[in-house]
Amino acid sequence: MLLLPVLDDKGIKLLELIERVDAIIKEDIGSSDLLEWKLIKGNRVKIPLWLFEILERRNLVEVQERIDLRYLDSLLLEEKNSLRPVQISEQLFRWVRNTIIELKKDPARAAELERARIDLDDILKARFGKLAKYVNFQGPETSLEKLVEKLNPEEA
Repeated sequence: MLLLPVLDDKGIKLLELIERVDAIIKEDIGSSDLLEWKLIKGNRVKIPLWLFEILERRNLVEVQERIDLRYLDSLLLEEKNSLRPVQISEQLFRWVRNTIIELKKDPARAAELERARIDLDDILKARFGKLAKYVNFQGPETSLEKLVEKLNPEEA
């Protein structure tokens, strides 16, 4: 059983409202006392997803971190070999969702779609298994703060 369909579309949309994206500003946009960011060309800022999407449509920003399907393979290997959850990109779940939507549109990429789903499911199982072990056994060598640092905002 895949763990992907946990949230419905409304739940995902609500999560996306609070998600932040590491972005590079491509053009001077300016700043305001109302905004906590200086939107000046070349700045790297972490902005809310809703703002990123507006600015991206106008070609004013680009995502700082690119992720591809090979990243899932390496993340899965790293996750299986680590005792604690490994640090993952904050953009991972958004990227996976968008990638799966794109792969579904192209029947010729069905194998890639299935591989991405399986890899993500295995990653989630490994991460959730580690969290469950932590909850059941809070040994002195396991620090909650260190564990939470490794979690994606959606997981924390």
